[in-house]
Amino acid sequence: MGHILYGSVAPVVNKSDDDWYGVAAQVGTFTNKRAARTDIVSVVSTTAGMGAPACFIPSLAEMHINTSVVNMGDPEKVDMTDRLWLLEHAPAVGACTHEAAHARHTHWDPRELMEVYGATRKMIDVITTLEEPRIEAQAIRLHPESRPYLRGCAMEIVGRDFKIGDSKYGAATAAGLLLARVDAKVLTAAEARTFRTAIRKVLGDDVLAALKPLWQRFLRLRDRDYEGMVDVAREWLEALDEDPESTDDMAGESMMGEPLPGGAGEGEGEGDGSEGEGESKAAKGFGGKIMGKVAEAEVKMDGEIVEAAGDERGERRAAERKVDAERRREAEREHKESFGKVSGGLHGYSPDGFAHYLGSRKPTDDERRAAKRLARTLEQIDYRDRAVSKVNTMVPPGRLRGRMAVQADALVEKGQDASGIEVWSGKRRKRVDSTPLTIGFAGDISGSMGAAMDPLSSAQWVVSNAGAHIDAKVAAAHFGDDVQAVTPRGVREKDVRQFYPGGGSEDIKGALLALDRELNLLDGSGARLLFIASDAHYVLAHQMDYAQRFMPLAKRKGVAVIYLQFTDSMNPSGVAGAKTLDCRRKTPAEVAAMCGKAAVAELRRLDQRV
Repeated sequence: MGHILYGSVAPVVNKSDDDWYGVAAQVGTFTNKRAARTDIVSVVSTTAGMGAPACFIPSLAEMHINTSVVNMGDPEKVDMTDRLWLLEHAPAVGACTHEAAHARHTHWDPRELMEVYGATRKMIDVITTLEEPRIEAQAIRLHPESRPYLRGCAMEIVGRDFKIGDSKYGAATAAGLLLARVDAKVLTAAEARTFRTAIRKVLGDDVLAALKPLWQRFLRLRDRDYEGMVDVAREWLEALDEDPESTDDMAGESMMGEPLPGGAGEGEGEGDGSEGEGESKAAKGFGGKIMGKVAEAEVKMDGEIVEAAGDERGERRAAERKVDAERRREAEREHKESFGKVSGGLHGYSPDGFAHYLGSRKPTDDERRAAKRLARTLEQIDYRDRAVSKVNTMVPPGRLRGRMAVQADALVEKGQDASGIEVWSGKRRKRVDSTPLTIGFAGDISGSMGAAMDPLSSAQWVVSNAGAHIDAKVAAAHFGDDVQAVTPRGVREKDVRQFYPGGGSEDIKGALLALDRELNLLDGSGARLLFIASDAHYVLAHQMDYAQRFMPLAKRKGVAVIYLQFTDSMNPSGVAGAKTLDCRRKTPAEVAAMCGKAAVAELRRLDQRV
């Protein structure tokens, strides 16, 4: 079956696989937006596609993607709003973009064209051919950024869905599929030169010159100008001296979702005259040759996509380095105002030297047991960092090495072997031994946390002592109107300290930056945890904005963030998707068990990035 099924089609598979429903929703949103529609339903599964890797079914308004053929990666990591993801999965994106173009611009039904406008099956075949560059021209006009994805997809569709015969009609089909894409702005004239030479040898200059204005006219037709489409198809066949009733060399039959009226025409099997012999001699082997050139073009375009993805990664790394540098400057200021006042070799530190300090008590037996239990759980964490090494290879993926590519081309031109030239450079990631655990603890001391101060203090003591048991790096900071560095790195909390929640706002940004600088939390190595004891009601807009931006940053940097809920009110907007543990009315041992289990699970999930 083809990538689009015209006519009436009975559904075979109409639901996505369980793990892919979220991806199906993204594909549906992407397709509907590009198609300027709201009714398209996407089906993403290992059995979708009606026999093709991807297809659009107009009669059902369904977009199918077969995940056993089309690589979309991990369904949990699909993000069709992320340009880098789109480039890394260009074949899937190209399929969605092409099918969305059909959904927006292809409205004709083959039976209607035959019954109302007098088209024959052969004319339908011509229209099917010319519709491909027409809808891509419209797609690029409306979404110029889609061109890189459509280029590779176009070559794949030509190679898979169309049958190019060893005849003048086959050469004309190739012209409609390949040369017309130059006028559609999908291919460049230079890229089409090799196709044009092969096509001209079969058709001759006069016939090719007669076909060019016809495909250019077809590209300009409105979506519902069915009469114009049939007229172009009729003139196309006249230019080729083809019998419109013939069904020889049909190129796009695989895209018909139902049998069409009409059988084999009277012209079948003809071609015994001298002209026919000349034509067959010139066209001998044409289909195989042109498909070989299409395959070469597809490889080249795949290389362009790989290079574009490499450029995107480079730009992102540069932007990230700039943002990281600014973050470190800010963190230095925040650290100086908090930890910097108490961590000068720890000589100036006093556990009760804080304005919001109320007093302290000895830990209970339950808290001591909780600390030991949490330590045992955290000790089981087997988190391995990613080591990145640069390698040169002869095949993708990676970045194309221009100098090596030129050298390889030069050797090929001389007839020499270029198979040993490593024209691609890339990065390979591998696991390395795990490094010590790092734990940050941020406690909210604003007024809304009044009822939570006792369990917060208990949890802070448990985390500090659990970390000390396993030689983890631990630090704690409180945030209200300002940041208080209550436990610098290297200090073990002896008593359970109690604090007053008198803050009128929450300086979550300052606390996170200060902890980041104290522990090298975001840029460090090994397993890194951050517990935030807060209701996430950040009253200042810029603090809420930073809290929301910090979560994806922490995930990208490999830091597991866990919110501890001690109050009845929790703001999901402030949590921003981080793991949240309901610690209300729980004993210290229960809180410790929940923290340990969540820490192991979150770090294991992050460890899967390797």
